[in-house]
Amino acid sequence: MFNKYLSHITMYRLTIYYLGGLILVATVLSFFKVLAYDPLDILIITAEVVGGCLLANQILSDIFHANSNIESTIITALILSLLITPKFPISFVPIAVAGAFAIGSKYLATILDHHVVNPVAAGLIALALLTDTNATWWVGTPALLPFVIIGGYLIIKKVNRQKMVLQFLLTFWAIVGIAALVRTGSPMSVLNAWWMSFSHTALIFFAVVMFTEPATSPGTDKKRGYFALLTAALYATPQLNILGLVATPEIALALANVFSFVINPQYRFVLKLKSKKLIAKDTYEFIFEKLPDLKYLSGQYMEWTLPHDPMDNRGNRRYFSLSSTAQEEPAFAIKYYEPPSSYKKHLLQIPVGATLSANNLAGDFTLTSQDSPLVFIAGGIGIAPFRAMIKEIVDLQKPVQIDLIYINKTADEVAYFDLLQQAKKFGVNTHFVLTDKANLPTPWHGFVGHLTAEMIKQVVANYSQATYYISGPQGLVEASEQILKELQIPHKQIETDFFPGY
Repeated sequence: MFNKYLSHITMYRLTIYYLGGLILVATVLSFFKVLAYDPLDILIITAEVVGGCLLANQILSDIFHANSNIESTIITALILSLLITPKFPISFVPIAVAGAFAIGSKYLATILDHHVVNPVAAGLIALALLTDTNATWWVGTPALLPFVIIGGYLIIKKVNRQKMVLQFLLTFWAIVGIAALVRTGSPMSVLNAWWMSFSHTALIFFAVVMFTEPATSPGTDKKRGYFALLTAALYATPQLNILGLVATPEIALALANVFSFVINPQYRFVLKLKSKKLIAKDTYEFIFEKLPDLKYLSGQYMEWTLPHDPMDNRGNRRYFSLSSTAQEEPAFAIKYYEPPSSYKKHLLQIPVGATLSANNLAGDFTLTSQDSPLVFIAGGIGIAPFRAMIKEIVDLQKPVQIDLIYINKTADEVAYFDLLQQAKKFGVNTHFVLTDKANLPTPWHGFVGHLTAEMIKQVVANYSQATYYISGPQGLVEASEQILKELQIPHKQIETDFFPGY
């Protein structure tokens, strides 16, 4: 149920619902005196910061003639509402300062073509420097913790940052535990330090909301691991108390963001549409003019922004895998379903020469080694990253041992057929699977029905030794993983693409 819900909602909309839900819960708990705040103060301060951030966003977007993301602005405002003590009118000026600097940092990033520091962290640092108020991170209370965890799980699953969050938390707790043991010599103090950091601070909220922002965190697992280790060490400085060096959560995050940018710069690119073409039934490929500074690996993805009006509740940003190699003009392919989102509808209508903004280049769904037999399992438009990999193999004329199992509903939904045929002589063997038994072409020599373990055994000679790459809708990915589990394929031999929905 969770996966179906997540695949049909954008990251931004999910985050808004999550943060708004936390504020609503906090208001109700305050009304019943569970939290020591005035429920009216919470609502007033939230309304102020949301309204102020929207106003600042509008003014700055007009000044700099920049595209703005209303949802991103609302998210920033809601986070600030949960971090600065809601006390009207005492909080009125401080929260306005934090909001103005947080939104301003977004436009500084737009001007410089990249994000460096989390906007909320920038706002909180400005708050501390320019006023006599500091962020209290009041969301970190035992009463709100269950709601923070439940919604936070959905957030990290949506942005595909489960491993990074786990690395951060385990590293932080290891540091805190060692510090407590050295300080007191008591194992019980370690348990107490862990429990207090978990239940009485904003650690979990920080981990799932602030720490995971895609624009200011690295794009690959290895670099995310370094980022997690550094952030945890900086976040733990109050527990260590070494030479009086103590970083607040916002300073810890800002410093780690700078490190992230150094090891993995996240630039924003404005790409001009060169052509668009129908490559299969209801499936289009959009090709853009090449930019020399845009460098990527076959199989990676980017976030694409398309401002449009009217806009539905899916928003104006999407993640799409690049279907092109690094040597080609950048491209992505999408499939249209009825009814299409306003984003997809507008995308199909934009003329050649129009521009899209692309950033947050990321992804580990790449070919690091081709020594062992490989199996690609693609469902529908999940063929896009494989197209890039296969085109690279063809261009390099490199012999490989790859079985591609390509699953579609009907034959006219098959994309890149000519390339797949061309790749045969280099060792890429494509096995087509059609799931609509009532509409098979005549003759049909491929598989019929949904993927099964027997199909894999039939086409992959050394199936237990192969490395599997899976890309497609979430349901297909999970079903394929379950089949591989039944075949006793180790998890380390399975790679899945980040496919956050349409």
